[in-house]
Amino acid sequence: MNRYSSYENYILHDLEQAQKRIEMYHGEMFEAAQRIRSLECDIANKNIVIGNLEKTINSLKEKLKNHV
Repeated sequence: MNRYSSYENYILHDLEQAQKRIEMYHGEMFEAAQRIRSLECDIANKNIVIGNLEKTINSLKEKLKNHV
């Protein structure tokens, strides 16, 4: 505590440092949430593509059965 003129100043400095860390973590969490949303959209889009491919495969199987 030698750098600070009082306990109050020491505590204020400590609180300021804590606030800076909180703001940094908040930013990191916001970026992570954006990435998660992006990945969820990618998964949803890929599920749609897979569903369409399955429909196409089933349709082709039916055509093949009818053709044979």
